[in-house]
Amino acid sequence: NYIINYNLKSLYKYGLNNGVWNGKTLFISPDAMRLFHFVPAIFVAYVASLFVINVLGYFFIPMKLILIYHLPIMIYFVLGLNETLKAYKQNPIIYTSALPFIFFKFHFLYGLGTIKEILRNIYLKLTFLKK
Repeated sequence: NYIINYNLKSLYKYGLNNGVWNGKTLFISPDAMRLFHFVPAIFVAYVASLFVINVLGYFFIPMKLILIYHLPIMIYFVLGLNETLKAYKQNPIIYTSALPFIFFKFHFLYGLGTIKEILRNIYLKLTFLKK
């Protein structure tokens, strides 16, 4: 029987595992991978870069450029809010308001899993080459 776990811990674990398998598949069968498989990993790299831009940018980058750099994350959350409103109209429960944060964490973990596995495979290849 197929059992569906309706909890956030399982959802996040699913996202992380999907990301890990993207990283594994890249090294096992690279032809099977397409750009969309790596969008969550690009998302994670972008979110990490926001912290660097916010700290260093304050001193070295004009504020207008910093704001432009933040546009994708703003669009992401606007789209998340839009989907949240659609879900709320279908099923008006209090937990619906958490959806943008749930979307963010799921996508972030998915991308983190991909990055983790890519780095792991690169490390394994490099250590194998040294032997």
